[in-house]
Amino acid sequence: MLEDQLVEITEQPSVNIYELKNALSALLQLGKGPLSQQLLLKAYGSRLLKKIDGFLPSCSIYEETYPVTLSKLNARIFNNFTDDKRIWLDIW
Repeated sequence: MLEDQLVEITEQPSVNIYELKNALSALLQLGKGPLSQQLLLKAYGSRLLKKIDGFLPSCSIYEETYPVTLSKLNARIFNNFTDDKRIWLDIW
């Protein structure tokens, strides 16, 4: 039951990063490490898609900057994810 509530928290689109990390940390404490890692990946994937969707409308205006900006956006999200993943692996 608690596990289901924590999963629901992580899947809310409006959840902030601190609430997400707290919910994932609680799942780790419940022995649900693989699930917390899967939810972390899912959360970062959805954040990346939101940022790309927000970025796309400006692409027709600034076509020459699209590849560079998209690369920077992906790199930033990936770096944040790898930093967080390192933290989760240390906790495990």
